[in-house]
Amino acid sequence: MTRPESSLIRAYRLASRIHNEPYHMPSPCSRCRDNGRCCLVHLSSGRCSECIDRNTKCDLVVTQPEWNRLDRDKERLRRQLEKAQDDLLDYCRCEEELRARER
Repeated sequence: MTRPESSLIRAYRLASRIHNEPYHMPSPCSRCRDNGRCCLVHLSSGRCSECIDRNTKCDLVVTQPEWNRLDRDKERLRRQLEKAQDDLLDYCRCEEELRARER
C-alpha cells in the first residue's frame, strides 16, 4: 500500500509546474516585489511559485481582466512565433534556391 503524498511534496510539485508554464504577473505579490523576484503564477493556483516554495501566504490578487490580458498576450506571442518560424523557413528555401543556381 502506498503512502499518501505529503502536502510539502504537493507544494513542490505545484511550484515546479508553475516554473515550467509560468505567467509573469504584471503586478507582483508583496514578497516578490520586496525581494526583486519575478512573480510567476499558474492558472490552476492563486499563489505564486516563490510563496509556494517558501510555504508562505501569497497576497497576489489576480483579477479576471488580468487573466484575460495574459491570455491575449500569450496568443499574440504564439502567433508571432509561428510567423517568425514561417519566415525562417521561407528564408532557408530562398537560400537553398540561390545556392542551387550558383552551382
